[in-house]
Amino acid sequence: MPNAAHGTPFGPRLHGLVLYLRTFQAISFARLEGMLSDLFGVKISRGALANMLKRSHVPFAVRKTAIIVDLRNANVVASDETGIRIEGLNGYH
Repeated sequence: MPNAAHGTPFGPRLHGLVLYLRTFQAISFARLEGMLSDLFGVKISRGALANMLKRSHVPFAVRKTAIIVDLRNANVVASDETGIRIEGLNGYH
């Protein structure tokens, strides 16, 4: 495939907004798709949204590893058992 076929047509600001809304605000893919269309006129599929989130894993991987090490070495770890529904399943923060 040509180089233009790889990557994404969406810039880093939209990527950051999607990442924030999906992970911190727990907006579903369906609602996120509608929100971007209604507010900004951006037509983006749920698959493209999922790919944005998938691409964000690599930049955060190094910090994630450091956080896990810190947690495992901590004397005390506090947890938040706030319930949340994610893609039809109950989960916790």
